[in-house]
Amino acid sequence: IVPVDAEGADLTAFLRGLTMSLTIHDRSAGDRTRAVQLINKTNQFNLNGRRVTDDEVAAILDGGGRLYTCTLSDRTGTHGEILACLIDHAGVVRSLVMSCRVFQRRVEYAFFAWLGDRPGAPNRLEFVSTPRNEPIHQFLEDASFASSSDGMTAMDAREFAQAHAADLTLFTYTVSRET
Repeated sequence: IVPVDAEGADLTAFLRGLTMSLTIHDRSAGDRTRAVQLINKTNQFNLNGRRVTDDEVAAILDGGGRLYTCTLSDRTGTHGEILACLIDHAGVVRSLVMSCRVFQRRVEYAFFAWLGDRPGAPNRLEFVSTPRNEPIHQFLEDASFASSSDGMTAMDAREFAQAHAADLTLFTYTVSRET
């Protein structure tokens, strides 16, 4: 039997060996086609199962919201655009999805560690359990998240960023502002 710490060390070494590169795209302006596609096609790592139209996304962005996506590549090639996150003007994550192709790469932890360290970091998530979104249930078990009285999931973004700073170091990352 391998101790849990050793398993974690092996996984961490494996992930570091992938030489992963994460590009975070601010798509609050410009092309958001792939982000809307991801939100509407992803089932397992999906915050609430809601589908959105481009007009609905535009309304949230016009109201002061933000839209981020991530692309991932590693020593084996590119995985393309694999994550989308839509945040409204009040700091509520309305959509969060990630492609199953990159499960267990810790992308969601790295992205939220980055996001949690930004001004205006989200403070709540619009989580709804669905029959297929068990992977996001596991993500939301983190101590930085808690169910709140308004039916939302509260988030301590700063706590999350501190707790998962090491996840961000698994990647070289850049931030791209789309125009």
